[in-house]
Amino acid sequence: MAPGSSIRSAWYTGDSAFESESGTSMATPHVAGASALLLSEFGPLTPAYIDAKLDSRATTGVLSGLMGSPDRLLYTCGGINNPVVSVSGPNSRESGETGTWSASVESGAPPYTYTWFKTSQFGVTALPPTSNPATTSTSDTESFNMVVDITDSCGNFATSYIFVNVNGESGALPH
Repeated sequence: MAPGSSIRSAWYTGDSAFESESGTSMATPHVAGASALLLSEFGPLTPAYIDAKLDSRATTGVLSGLMGSPDRLLYTCGGINNPVVSVSGPNSRESGETGTWSASVESGAPPYTYTWFKTSQFGVTALPPTSNPATTSTSDTESFNMVVDITDSCGNFATSYIFVNVNGESGALPH
């Protein structure tokens, strides 16, 4: 659902005149603008893709008195800054000692999806989800990078990592 109730718009009676109107004629320009933003962001798209993308970005749980309309308020993600993520937690441990790391996200469009993994000289290991997706825990016997990838609700992506030194090993690992 696009905003379509009591929308102020320019009016024909003068250069600075406005009128508050309601209905599809007031909602349609919002949807057309949101579709234009998608086209500028992603290039040529099918109408079905635009519909699905607008639906996936819509805000739910904020409308009332819908009388059969879906509970989805148009949201474009326009003007949203890309997320910035940082990882905090221990950067040194003893072999086998469990550590817990947390991710903090600034800007972007919540909710966020977190993917945690660690990289070491032995490869990449994906870490299982936890009850709090912004944190993870693990133990290891070798030094590693603790890495978090986050994706916001607009599809923007950020990554961050912290080097974790185990048993006094030196040097950061490629991530």
